[in-house]
Amino acid sequence: MNNEPAGKSIKDSVIAAIESGKVKMRPKWHFVARAILFTVGIIFLLLTLLFLASFIVYVLRQNGVWFAPAFGLRGVGVFVRSLPWLLIAVAALFIVALEALVRHYSFGYRKPLLYSSLAMIFLAVIGGIAIAKTPLHSGLFNQAQQNNLPVAGTLYRVYGMHPEDSVAEGIVMELKDDGFTMQDHLSEMLTVQMSDDTRFPYGTGFMEGDRVMVIGEREDNVIKAFGVRKIFDEFPVPPRRGRPQVKGGQNSPPGMQMREREGAN
Repeated sequence: MNNEPAGKSIKDSVIAAIESGKVKMRPKWHFVARAILFTVGIIFLLLTLLFLASFIVYVLRQNGVWFAPAFGLRGVGVFVRSLPWLLIAVAALFIVALEALVRHYSFGYRKPLLYSSLAMIFLAVIGGIAIAKTPLHSGLFNQAQQNNLPVAGTLYRVYGMHPEDSVAEGIVMELKDDGFTMQDHLSEMLTVQMSDDTRFPYGTGFMEGDRVMVIGEREDNVIKAFGVRKIFDEFPVPPRRGRPQVKGGQNSPPGMQMREREGAN
């Protein structure tokens, strides 16, 4: 019984507000256009975020920094120093903007902010790794090297062509007594010097033609290797515990033939 007067009061208040101009009636197309703009904005931000995340993963993979943590604390330090923090900050801004748009929908604002933010970060990381495995960035990188990429070319030239000085990745071209020569992703020839102190977190079973990652002190085109590891695939699993299996013989990497002879004695 008491609800009817209250209902009439609210109805009368709304009608009075409309008649006074305090509340404006909006046509249906306004809400449709608004929903379309929000949807387009979400799609644009999501695609841009995935592109940035995959580009970051690609750059780290391309210059070898992606594999640096395998060398312990020193490798972790190199990894952290080499992260493209500016791009990470831009990606974080896209996550904030995407979160703001998503929370306009019921499935967004009903979720705690922390959970939805973590979900977006997880999506960016997993999506970035997946896209980085495709030929997308490799093709764009080649176009940038040939100056055929007018807009994003600078991005690839700045981040893709200047790896961390203490990290190198490439193909083993020739094994030598005290190291080997390798060709990096910029087709530059590097000489890697190895010693008994050089670490091999994934074993030493690499040979000419294998792709390896080297960490150490670099002077011009010479690297005094702190560690060398073979790259088995694009995104390898963590190394197994225990002593790695080593391929023996004359074609073993330098430094290992001496160890094998000592073991035999």
